[in-house]
Amino acid sequence: MKKQKLLSFLFLLCIFCYSVFPLPASHADSDTGFTNLGGQIKGITIYESAFGKDKKGNDVVFAVVTGEPAQLAVVDLKTRKLLKLLPLESATGAWAITVATDGKVWVGSYRNGHVYCYDPKTEELKDLGRSSADSDVLFGLSSGPDGSVYGGSYGKAKIFGYTKDGKPLSFDSVSPGDTYAQDTVYNPDKKALYIGIGSSKAKVIQMDINTKATKQILPSKYQTQSEAYDLNYISGKLFVKLHSAFQTIVLNPETEEVDTLTDLTTKQKTDSFPSDSRGVSPLAPDGHSVYYSNKGFLLRYDIKSKSYAPVVDNKKKPIDLQKNPVIGWTWVEFKEKNYPGKTLVGLAGNYEGKAFRYNPQTHVFEYFQLPFPPQPIDLFNVIADSKDKIYTNAYLNGRISSYQAQHNIVKEIGRLGQVEGWTWFKGKLYAGTYPDGKLLVYDPNKPWKDEENPKLLFKLRQGYEQNRPLAVITDQTNIYMGTTPDYGKYGGALTVVNPNKPETPVVYRNIVTDQSIASLTTFRGKIWGGTSIEGGGGTKPKATEAKLFCFDPKTKQKVGEYSPLLLKTVKKITALTIGEDGNIWGIADGYIFAFNPLLKIPVFQQQVVENGIGQGAGIQMHPNHHLYAVTDGLLFSINPLLKYVRYIPYSAGLYRLTIQGNSLYMKDGTAVTTGKNLIRYLPDDSHSIKIEIPIKSKVKYRFNDF
Repeated sequence: MKKQKLLSFLFLLCIFCYSVFPLPASHADSDTGFTNLGGQIKGITIYESAFGKDKKGNDVVFAVVTGEPAQLAVVDLKTRKLLKLLPLESATGAWAITVATDGKVWVGSYRNGHVYCYDPKTEELKDLGRSSADSDVLFGLSSGPDGSVYGGSYGKAKIFGYTKDGKPLSFDSVSPGDTYAQDTVYNPDKKALYIGIGSSKAKVIQMDINTKATKQILPSKYQTQSEAYDLNYISGKLFVKLHSAFQTIVLNPETEEVDTLTDLTTKQKTDSFPSDSRGVSPLAPDGHSVYYSNKGFLLRYDIKSKSYAPVVDNKKKPIDLQKNPVIGWTWVEFKEKNYPGKTLVGLAGNYEGKAFRYNPQTHVFEYFQLPFPPQPIDLFNVIADSKDKIYTNAYLNGRISSYQAQHNIVKEIGRLGQVEGWTWFKGKLYAGTYPDGKLLVYDPNKPWKDEENPKLLFKLRQGYEQNRPLAVITDQTNIYMGTTPDYGKYGGALTVVNPNKPETPVVYRNIVTDQSIASLTTFRGKIWGGTSIEGGGGTKPKATEAKLFCFDPKTKQKVGEYSPLLLKTVKKITALTIGEDGNIWGIADGYIFAFNPLLKIPVFQQQVVENGIGQGAGIQMHPNHHLYAVTDGLLFSINPLLKYVRYIPYSAGLYRLTIQGNSLYMKDGTAVTTGKNLIRYLPDDSHSIKIEIPIKSKVKYRFNDF
């Protein structure tokens, strides 16, 4: 009996710690050389939650689980059972969810930019289509008067709204020239809507919902931050979180003054408190407290005394949320001995489906699991090792898995973070992840252990203002990383990392003035890079032409800057490699080009994609002496000696590119950020088509063009 229990325990442990599973028979097409290897990663990804009642009056949590399509989950907070799972057709996920004053649930999705309305009383879900903001990505839904809702969007800082009957409300941009309207909250006292703006500088816009008159109310001191979001209006005060400081201020919207606060732990005065939760909780039953989280712990802010401190449980221990931020809050009556009156309930973390409850009278705390179902997750990056495995990385969720071709088996490994660029060095995987410009190292020959393997080597956000490591390569001596700057900033960086002393990288900021580093390769001891004219998120380019540049690791100097094309300027150079002909081959916008690094001149260029942006680009030399390239969802073969390019058609868009043996591996999708399948291609030039004119891009969504 004991042996049987032990075996059962080990079986469950295997399922929960990591998943190893054989894939169904691969979908191979011998006529084209392509094989669809199917989905690689499953997981729970939830960005925000909302709370309300089901048709029986039970307390429930509503949350959108990312997937294809995304699913609206309804979970009972008392029985902890999944009550409903409703597909949001054509949506991938949602950053925005709220419950209106009439109890209806509103969702603003991303990739398709649709608004959905679910009525718990009738259990009917309606797809209302795209919002009046006409954006692919919606943010910050909040409830207004009489069952109405308001939300924000990406693109032109537009807001949108709906009446309780689903009639759309249209608005112009509340902050022309800015990119993100990231959050909204309604002030019933003034009949005003507050909108958090993110771009080159943070703003808070106050809008009269009747006259639509607007006013910027965030003091200039705080506009040095790049984003204002996670807004809450409580007891006449506006709580505003600022990025990238992750600090929350308490603003009086009448006087536009920020409260001075007291940290009860240090007794110090300050104008903000650090927080990582999605705003603060609704007002507590005592009428003067709100709760928030920071670095995995629960804290309380007292509106009366303007002070904050950690919360302790009934054993006087700080309440530990296991490193998870809170992504939604409510107050629930459980009518249990240890939970009298109203109890604080929250969803904790984006990727585990965890929740907690805390009673402020008894200080009893419980941390527990809710049954959100894992969904297939969009892939974002792909890399082959030197043996027999292909590693994939999930978009946003950040999990990685390995695919073993010989046995057709996928093993899910753990959360590494969203990988923008990665490379192998001496059997270890060096991965650059977003956000914060992080570099981590993972040794697949050792057990996965959070914070040890993979190990975080450094972050480039603090001190260097870097964010996305778009390119990570090695010259077998050092690791080199090319990055974009942080939101609202200009000037990417080339970072040189000694693997023996990885904690002390050497950062060359603005190696090409005001441009980001989008691609890297090596040639004869030199590092060659390709730039993008773009700065950080929310900025407008200052530069007009992307450049190739050469860096000498010995002299630690930039050797020169060059145009990759003749008589043509480009905005992004998103992939580089060295061909057998000794030329640097790359992808720039919709062009494939070759550049002679000795003569330092372009020697070949051909436009292959109409209005190309270089999304998900990759280029690899193959043992058959051809180069293969993907860009904007399309695959091409290149004969470097004869200088001709041919198109290889496939039914879906293809992104990223890695090689193992004779096989090429890519991910599918309508954009680099969508699509859950790993695709293998065994090259055969009989599959290709001569390019007569540039081919139309397969990219459907251009949000986050990198």
